[in-house]
Amino acid sequence: MSTPNDSNDGTPTGTEPSQQPADDASVGLIGLIRITIMLLRARPALLVPFALAGAVGATSAVARIESPYPVDMVAFPANGVVHLSVALVPTLEPMAEVNSGLVLGLKPVFLAVLIGWQVGLALAVTVAFAGVVRLAARSISKTDAISSPSAISEVGSDESRGLPGIVPSLVRLGWLFAYVLGVQVVLLAGLFVVGAFGIGPGPGSTGLGLLFGWLFVVVPIASGLFLTPAAIVIGGKRPVEAVIESAVYAVRRPLSVVVLLLTTGYLGTVLTGVFHGGPSPRIGVALGTFTSVAVGGTLHAIVVAAAYICWSADGYSSH
Repeated sequence: MSTPNDSNDGTPTGTEPSQQPADDASVGLIGLIRITIMLLRARPALLVPFALAGAVGATSAVARIESPYPVDMVAFPANGVVHLSVALVPTLEPMAEVNSGLVLGLKPVFLAVLIGWQVGLALAVTVAFAGVVRLAARSISKTDAISSPSAISEVGSDESRGLPGIVPSLVRLGWLFAYVLGVQVVLLAGLFVVGAFGIGPGPGSTGLGLLFGWLFVVVPIASGLFLTPAAIVIGGKRPVEAVIESAVYAVRRPLSVVVLLLTTGYLGTVLTGVFHGGPSPRIGVALGTFTSVAVGGTLHAIVVAAAYICWSADGYSSH
């Protein structure tokens, strides 16, 4: 099975992990940002998959307003300027504020519809995410752009440098779909636990317990999973192997991964408020959702792909 360390330009494969400090390798946050910007300029078509997914998400979000499911739509300004969120994969409904009532007490027919709804959204996210990650991976030079972050002239070139084709195999799409669906199932299960066991801030509670739980449980777990999609799509690994490899990168570069995780999550949230206060709530929800998914989702996928390839080339592979 090929990995991002395999190339046809004489680059050695299977190198041992570097002994330098975790966040002191050749490509850090600034290098990833520069590569992302150059890649978007060279490949504007990268926006297409998540633009299409954004149309699906906007339609779904407006449909939820009309549905009997207990979901509120809240744009960024209503959430407050300081709004921390994490996104393991881009969400197609970033404005949806769900609660435990979404899964508690549903009749079988409504539960079946909800499950099918979520499966459809997971499939749309999978296809868009895999498409952007794959195209971004092909467009990143594994030599000039990575070994010297200032030399990004070859980002966007047609050279694949040994990377696989643009269209992912059905096997990799299937494993990514399983991962995306698994993430959604865990989130819905979390809502069920919160509602069934009354976990959460009650009367007189300051919410500090939830805050500490978010900081010391949710963020570390999410950081460990952040690069899993790229390990599946680019590395060709199954979800368990991909999770292990992603966790290795998170341990090697904890600060970088946490910053990327929180930044992509915050970006997906803040872009929902671009059309806040529009002519009607439905139009605002539709346009805010589309913008957040099209722009935020694309940047999220590019950053994940760039980080995985760059850090693999730096010798941080788990094999």
